[in-house]
Amino acid sequence: MMRLILGGLLLTMVFSAQAKILYVDVATGSDATSYAANGPSTPWASIGRAVWGSTSMANQNSSQAAQAGDTVIVRAGVYTTTQMTATRYIPAYNPVNNGSYGNPITISAEGTVTLRSNTTGGGSPIIGAYNKSYIVWDGFYVDEPNIQTVSDTGPVVVWSSNNITIQNLTINGKTSGWNDNHNAIRIESSRDSIIRNNRMFGIRNAGRNANGSAMMLYTSTNITIEHNEIYNSGGGIFVKGANPGPFNIRYNLIHHIDG
Repeated sequence: MMRLILGGLLLTMVFSAQAKILYVDVATGSDATSYAANGPSTPWASIGRAVWGSTSMANQNSSQAAQAGDTVIVRAGVYTTTQMTATRYIPAYNPVNNGSYGNPITISAEGTVTLRSNTTGGGSPIIGAYNKSYIVWDGFYVDEPNIQTVSDTGPVVVWSSNNITIQNLTINGKTSGWNDNHNAIRIESSRDSIIRNNRMFGIRNAGRNANGSAMMLYTSTNITIEHNEIYNSGGGIFVKGANPGPFNIRYNLIHHIDG
């Protein structure tokens, strides 16, 4: 029994040693840096390089992107992408790799990290997860007035995914040009995920009705939504459509809502 326990501990230690802390710095980084060479003094320049493994969304390289167990530290600055997915359900920064139980991929802001897009093509959400598992987005300032979002979605989307954590975001929303769903955070066809400690404001659709709620959920199960602040928006948290649940919606502060 002792040999089995020691063997398990050794395996855990070996796996933990393989996980990396990776760095992104828009001011000093270089996207030519390899995954192996990335470190505090040799960061990448873009978030795309960290999550896609390349500078091109269309030509991703899983071996050069953040792996299960890795933490990506994104240093303070304004990060603007010109690459969007032209869909309402796949975020621009959708990681190419999955995390795993106990070893998520964590993308974390250090200081004020502002996310924007600048593209003449189709828009999309900017962060979240599509068809992914065990991803954490932590601490970003999402500047939707400077993000090209599209109808029936918003800047942060979790779609067909599981065990996703969205936390400590500030989402500065906008009034959309469409009278359809427009949300700061959209959860759809997903499960076993947590949305917590986020601040969302200024989110409305053109009709200024409940479809412009800061959060919206469709066909999802076992989602916890807690300790969020929502204000100055068309609606708060809208559980819409056929949702099997359960949901834990608790300890949220919702005020100054149109509806």
